[in-house]
Amino acid sequence: MRAIRTISILVLVLLMMVGFTPASAQENQRNLFFYTRYPAQEATIGDIITFKLTLGTDTTPQIVQLGLREVPQGWNVTFRGDGRVISSAYVEPNNNATFDLRIEPPADVKAGSYRMVAVASGVSQEVALPIALTLKEKSTNPGGLSFKVDLPTLRGSPSTTFRYNVTLKNESSEEVPVSLLAEAPRGFQVDFKLSGQSITSVPFGPNESKSLSVEVRPFSDVPAGTYEIGILARGNDLQATTRLVADITGQPQLLLTTPDGRLSGEARIGEQTEVKLIVRNTGSAP
Repeated sequence: MRAIRTISILVLVLLMMVGFTPASAQENQRNLFFYTRYPAQEATIGDIITFKLTLGTDTTPQIVQLGLREVPQGWNVTFRGDGRVISSAYVEPNNNATFDLRIEPPADVKAGSYRMVAVASGVSQEVALPIALTLKEKSTNPGGLSFKVDLPTLRGSPSTTFRYNVTLKNESSEEVPVSLLAEAPRGFQVDFKLSGQSITSVPFGPNESKSLSVEVRPFSDVPAGTYEIGILARGNDLQATTRLVADITGQPQLLLTTPDGRLSGEARIGEQTEVKLIVRNTGSAP
C-alpha cells in the first residue's frame, strides 16, 4: 500500500512539472507578429512608395489573411510577394514571411499626412499595423550639376601645362554617378584629376561639391593663339558644361644649320675659310 502511495505521489509531482514548466516559455511566445522597420515615411508627390513588411509566428503554422483599413479614397494599395499581388501568407515558427506593401497615390493627391492600417488575421489572433505617410510637393527646382571655375582663362607657352581649378556640384537631392568628358582642339590632351589621381568618373552624394583639377597639355608644335576647351559632366538625366580658354603665346625655337645641312668641314692652316650658317626659328613666336 505504501508503495502504491509513493508511486501516486511521484506521478502527481511529474504531472505538476509538466503542467507548469512550459508556462514561462508560453509567455514569451507570440501567436502572430506583424511589423515594418520604418512605419512612418516621407515621399514626393508622384512617387510609388514601398514598405517592407515581416509576418511571423512563434507557435502554430498557419495561413494568415492580409487586409487593409482606412485607405484614402482613390489610392491603389496592394500587398506584393515575389512581384505579384497577394492576399495571404503562410508562416511557421522560425520561418517568417517578408513581402511589400505597395502604395500608389492618385495623380491629383495633395501634399499632407496620410494614414492607413495593414491587418494580418491568423487562426486565433489579428494584428493591426498602422502605416503613416507624408507627401511633399515636387521641388520646382529639381537641381542639377553645375561648374564653377576659378580662372577660366590661362596663358602660357606650348610647353606649359594649363591647370584649371574647377568645382563641380550636384545640386539635386539624389546620388549621381558623374562621367567627365572633354572636347579639345586637335593637338591638346586633357586630364581630370581628383586629389591628384586621374579620373574619368566620380560619384556625388545629394548636394555635394567636389574640387577637381583639369590639366590641359598642348603639343609642342601647337601654333600661338587662343584655344577653347569644353568640359562636360553627365550623370543620370543631369549634365553641366563649361568652357576653358588656353591662350598660347608661342615661343621661339632657334635652329642653326648650313645650306647643305652639314655642320663639319675642312680648313687649311693659315688660310681663311668661309662657312655659311643659317639660323632658323622653328618655334611659334618671333
